[in-house]
Amino acid sequence: MPTAAVVFNPTKIDREELAKVVDPAARRAGWDESVWLETAEDDPGTGMAKEAIERGCDVVLAVGGDGTIRAVAEGLRGSDVPMGLCPQGTGNLLARNLELTLDNLEESVDAAFRGVARPVDLAVAELRRPDGAVDEAAFVVMAGVGLDAQIMSSTDEDLKKKVGMLAYVKAGLEALQNNRRMRLWYKLDDDAPQPARLHTV
Repeated sequence: MPTAAVVFNPTKIDREELAKVVDPAARRAGWDESVWLETAEDDPGTGMAKEAIERGCDVVLAVGGDGTIRAVAEGLRGSDVPMGLCPQGTGNLLARNLELTLDNLEESVDAAFRGVARPVDLAVAELRRPDGAVDEAAFVVMAGVGLDAQIMSSTDEDLKKKVGMLAYVKAGLEALQNNRRMRLWYKLDDDAPQPARLHTV
């Protein structure tokens, strides 16, 4: 029988509540007992997705917000293991862009077990530092450096739980007060590098 891995963010959903949805859906679809992998502050899902591949899982359910979804997608990069998208965050940008259900966990989980896999673009940003070090990060919706990244990283998680997307407005107003332009060189595909001073990329 096929096996699913469930990579979930415990700050977004309780495992016991999630199991009440996942376990019956797996049984209905004729799947084996799922492998449960909890995200952590120092690993929002990339390592768990790689572990799911190593354990031979046939699909990885990514249950959480945009950070969890991005991290799981990065962990699955280069594999043929599909991701079941189960949005449980505030923005849920990939699910919105794909016009998936945002408020019905049962439907999302059922689609992960019974749905048809379809490809989505996974982009990789490469950051070359002045010392020669290179960082890579995969993303599925958008990537940003500067003001927008500062807003995303400084948004209060507790406030997001209370007011949802409005929490980003507060973080944005605070970030605007002390934001400075960055000096950088950027390059797209085979074009020549271009210098720029920007607030955000």
